[in-house]
Amino acid sequence: MEEKNLLLNVHSNLEPPKPDGNTYLMRGNYLYYHYGCDGFQDMVLRRAENKDYFIRGSMSQLDDDSRASNAKKAFRTVGGKIALVRPFVFMRGVIITFRLVSNGGATELPSHFKGKKKGLPGEEGCAGNDINRRLRPGTAAPNQMGGWGCGYRTLQSICSWILHSGAAKTATANEVPNIPTIQQTLVEIKDKPERFFGSREWIGTLEAIYVIDTLYDVSCKVLHIARSDTIAKHADTLRDYFEQYGGLIMMGGDMDAASKGIAGIHVSVDQDVYLLVVDPHYVGKIQTKEELYTKQYVKWQKVEDFVDSSFYNLCLPMLKSRDPAA
Repeated sequence: MEEKNLLLNVHSNLEPPKPDGNTYLMRGNYLYYHYGCDGFQDMVLRRAENKDYFIRGSMSQLDDDSRASNAKKAFRTVGGKIALVRPFVFMRGVIITFRLVSNGGATELPSHFKGKKKGLPGEEGCAGNDINRRLRPGTAAPNQMGGWGCGYRTLQSICSWILHSGAAKTATANEVPNIPTIQQTLVEIKDKPERFFGSREWIGTLEAIYVIDTLYDVSCKVLHIARSDTIAKHADTLRDYFEQYGGLIMMGGDMDAASKGIAGIHVSVDQDVYLLVVDPHYVGKIQTKEELYTKQYVKWQKVEDFVDSSFYNLCLPMLKSRDPAA
């Protein structure tokens, strides 16, 4: 496994979401790690045809009883389409069907997306994030086609930033760990059982903190955003972090289980809050940063567009960037 054609600081050419207000960005350099970037296949990919697709949900055979009411709570309308915002919960008598829609024709999604009268989908964990997003040729939406490596990839990007910023002298690693090394580290510190090594089990924010501390002797602050909270409520904390430390943040949740990097925050004059998302779910070779912007793998996202039924944990590396604040 080798690092090949990893782009540096993929957010750097992206303009702020609004011309007014204040923007606070991370500093220093990092490499953009994403699915399959080093030859390690951390995503089971089903290629789309050479067309643009979008996923749209539909519900059928829902009665007005309590079971149907509970099922409907798992959904909200986004742009006139039904989007999943909670994990699949199927109950007796409830059928929920998703279809892949293109040019007026309907193509069924893989079998584990089809509602059942009993039990859960055939592949647990395949849902939980907002699936109202586009599928482009040769790509797949996060956590919908069996991907499991997004947490590892976000962690690797953070590790590359730590190395550039100057890891502590007691660090045990002088390079970005690959996925097997990350897994072995978690086994060695007794966070995971031995069977975890070589598995396809995902990792979250907590595991990333353990790895960063073990390999680089860098402590991390955990910012927990409860379901009852809003991300905007923590805007000052994020602003202060980018001003004082300037690191790349890891963000993950439960209902929104897709790991992502956060490289900045923008607060407009009218107090709209945006986070600069660095999404590791890209599959394939990247030619330019602008390609990531066009396909929205690197983007400014309004905090109201995150999944409001999810809690979030953010990992803030407490290592100051070598590059001074602007």
